[in-house]
Amino acid sequence: MIIKRYLWKELLFTFGAVFLVLVLIMAGHTFVRYMGFVAEGRVSADMVLQLFGIKLAKAMGQLLPFAWFISVTLTFGRLYKDNEMTIFSAVGLPSISLLRLVMGPTLLCAALVALFTFYLDPLNQEYYYKLTDQAATQSEMSAVTAGRFNTIKGSDRVFYVESISDDRQEMYNIFIQGGSDGALDVFSAPRARQMVDRESGDRYLVLQDGYRFERDPVSGDLLRYEYEEASIRIEQPEVTSSSRKRRAYPTEQLWLSDDPKDSAELHWRLAMPLSVLLLSLLAVLLSYTTPREGRFGKLFIALLAYIIYSNLLGMGKSWIAAGKVDPLIGLWWIHLLAVLLIITLYIRRYGGYELLPQRFRRHK
Repeated sequence: MIIKRYLWKELLFTFGAVFLVLVLIMAGHTFVRYMGFVAEGRVSADMVLQLFGIKLAKAMGQLLPFAWFISVTLTFGRLYKDNEMTIFSAVGLPSISLLRLVMGPTLLCAALVALFTFYLDPLNQEYYYKLTDQAATQSEMSAVTAGRFNTIKGSDRVFYVESISDDRQEMYNIFIQGGSDGALDVFSAPRARQMVDRESGDRYLVLQDGYRFERDPVSGDLLRYEYEEASIRIEQPEVTSSSRKRRAYPTEQLWLSDDPKDSAELHWRLAMPLSVLLLSLLAVLLSYTTPREGRFGKLFIALLAYIIYSNLLGMGKSWIAAGKVDPLIGLWWIHLLAVLLIITLYIRRYGGYELLPQRFRRHK
């Protein structure tokens, strides 16, 4: 029991540190990327946090297996380096019992990965598509940036706004230039606000206490008009619902489908929690090092094994989707290769005696 608590504590502490580092790296990269989208006017500032949260939740199912694999490798690498594994063996702890102890927190991690891949990730993806559809239906005025010239899709007008209120409904010191066939049509106003017609749903920009300048098409003279209020209709983009990728499909829908692409997605979801179990056992066996090799002696080999395994899963998924592999076979052949590798490494390291059933051990 003492060894169990000690081992679990080491595993969970290392996992927390590794997982935090991976999340911070991904979060920093994602945040910088979305802030660039805001600067380019591709995404409104009020949607950044929502998209950022979706991206983080989307990556959890992929980060958890890798983080746990690295954590097991590092933890057992340290135990071997500090000769603690020798102590465990000296007090009579069999190697197969050690693997069973690792399975406790590993099953918890696998259950968490299953929750993400089977349920939370499809919901998250569906919410992402709804959010992008919602963003597409919003007026282009929501992407107008203060202090710079802005163009609106579907319109020949150019906007310049000195400042915008926090709710983006009020604009100050606005300048609008437009006109068709080379005609001059300019609006200026100290303030403006957005308004939506309840009956038609059309969106307007209402300018207050400003001026309008246009050129007379006959005489060519510049005409100036003063107004208390002028409304400019803002064109709305035509939007169709974005196509849903299979990652957003409910798991129940994938089970009932005969489409090879749906089968590929289903096998991928099944592979995620199963990979946590297999990679955990593989990490324990690959982490064996001598004290001279150091804690990170087998980390490179472990990472190489993870890359090969994950690439095989990705390749196998593509083969199922393309109809090259029967859905009944799916990705099970890759998991079988991993099991054979685990058994081979175990026999090579500890021998196969402990793998035999108890009744055969007594006759040895």
